[in-house]
Amino acid sequence: MVTRHLGVSPMSEEFHEWLSQCPVAWWRIEVVKEYEEGGQLFPAHVVYGFPVDDGEDDTD
Repeated sequence: MVTRHLGVSPMSEEFHEWLSQCPVAWWRIEVVKEYEEGGQLFPAHVVYGFPVDDGEDDTD
C-alpha cells in the first residue's frame, strides 16, 4: 500500500487500533489542520473513506 503523510491524527489510540484491525479497505482522504499548540499544527478533523459495494459495475 502506498501512503502519504497527512499530518498528526487527532484520533485516539483506541481508534487507530480499531482501524488497524479493520477487515475492509480504508483510505485517509483528508486531514484538516486548523489549530496550533506549542508551535505545532494539529488537525481539527480527519476524513476516512471506505469502499461501498453497491452491486453496480463502475468500470464504464
